[in-house]
Order: sequence, then structure tokens, then C-alpha cells
Amino acid sequence: MIPEPPTDAEAFYGFLGEQLASGARDLPPEELLRAWRSQNDPEYAATVKAVREALADMENGDTGKPLDQVIQELRKRHSL
Repeated sequence: MIPEPPTDAEAFYGFLGEQLASGARDLPPEELLRAWRSQNDPEYAATVKAVREALADMENGDTGKPLDQVIQELRKRHSL
């Protein structure tokens, strides 16, 4: 019989054990959850990467599109 893969809760429990064993005892729970999601949730990791890139662009002077233009494009795209 092939064992079932661990549930998300079981996988997170294992991740926590590994983190605590490696010295991450002082990290807040939110930070541990963020680290686990970054490693185990491709959509979360992609979102974090996109936000970090956008913030870096802003810090480098690239302000992107004006807000009113973005709102206008969203309204057009979604027929609002």
C-alpha cells in the first residue's frame, strides 16, 4: 500500500519542527508561516516576488502608470 502524502497541516508541522531544530525559536509565527508559504505555495511565492520587484522599481524611480490610468484600464477590462 502506497502511503498518502502529508496534509498541508502535517507538512507545516514538520516544517516547524525543522525550523525549531535549526535555531529559529525566536522567529514570530507569522514569519515562520511566510517562510513555509514561500517554499510550498507557488502562487504565494510569485506574488511576493512581483511585489518586491514593484517596490524595487519604485525605489529606482520607476513610478509605473498613474493611478487614474490604472483605474480606467480596470474599468474598461471589467466593463465597469
